[in-house]
Amino acid sequence: ISGAAQDFKLLLDYLPAYLPQFSRFHNIMMGVSLGGHTAWKMPALAHGQIEALAIVVGCPSLTSLLVERLGIDAGVKPDDLRTMPYDDLQAVMTEQQIRRWPRALADLAREADRKTEDEFPDVPMMLCNGKYDTLVPARHTASWLERRKMRGKEGVSGTEFFVQENTGHSCTKEMVAKIADWLGAMYAA
Repeated sequence: ISGAAQDFKLLLDYLPAYLPQFSRFHNIMMGVSLGGHTAWKMPALAHGQIEALAIVVGCPSLTSLLVERLGIDAGVKPDDLRTMPYDDLQAVMTEQQIRRWPRALADLAREADRKTEDEFPDVPMMLCNGKYDTLVPARHTASWLERRKMRGKEGVSGTEFFVQENTGHSCTKEMVAKIADWLGAMYAA
């Protein structure tokens, strides 16, 4: 995820040099699943370069998502795993879980999540999830959006959050149509 985000940042920086015939670029980051996780990290990495985001089954809080996937029973809600101190988490982890979630990795993920939480710009977003996605549950995105609204950072042009019924971890034709309509409406003027 970090490497992909850095690669996309290089494209944002250098693509204009290879396309001098264009004076304006519309950088819209889109991604599905792993690409969606990458898209969540781009605005903090590419300050002011991302105009909008369309994310399908991506997660804004990789700490909560990955620790939850490890099956660690920390006695807290999954969303609270993102802020749980590593020492407290380590106290309830098995040796195998500690090998899979070492402090150094936890620190990297937590810092990236902090940036997504605290430094995320107000850009239009189209966020799509499947209601029955157990790999990347929609509740992580819903929780992030709720915290953002509580801090008064809903977004200049707003955010659309579509959770599709009868859908798991996939990008459906309905999601693609929603994204196409959203893009069309954004540039209709």
